[in-house]
Amino acid sequence: MTGTRPATMVRLLGGVMDRNLLILIARICLSAVYVYSGVDKLVCWNDGLKFCIEHKMPRPNVVLAITAIIHVICGLMVLLGFFAREGAVILLLFTAVATYWVHNPIGRTGEDFRRETTISLEHLAIIGGLLLIAVTGPGTLALRP
Repeated sequence: MTGTRPATMVRLLGGVMDRNLLILIARICLSAVYVYSGVDKLVCWNDGLKFCIEHKMPRPNVVLAITAIIHVICGLMVLLGFFAREGAVILLLFTAVATYWVHNPIGRTGEDFRRETTISLEHLAIIGGLLLIAVTGPGTLALRP
């Protein structure tokens, strides 16, 4: 034996794991945020509407509906690996816009600044994960690898 491993295996924490299994785990983690958020917006519509109104969004009903639809559909695309790259890109762009529009810490002070900075950095990490899915694809454990 030469000590080589199949191309789908990667070293991780001193062991070897299947690359496609790791991509699936990443897809599950990333999509959970969006699928939950989208369903929550649909189930707790009035709370979401109040949030949209407080942030002075134009046509809050439309914004909320589009947000919920994007979260659920694109979240499921990433989760199931069905047009996962496209779903990841849409979520990436949506998250970047929403972060700038709603969670931008510029001009805020004190606790408000720290909270929005933390949320913005969390969103940046999610954007990074979505970018990886967009670049690498869903792996072979997907409906459409």
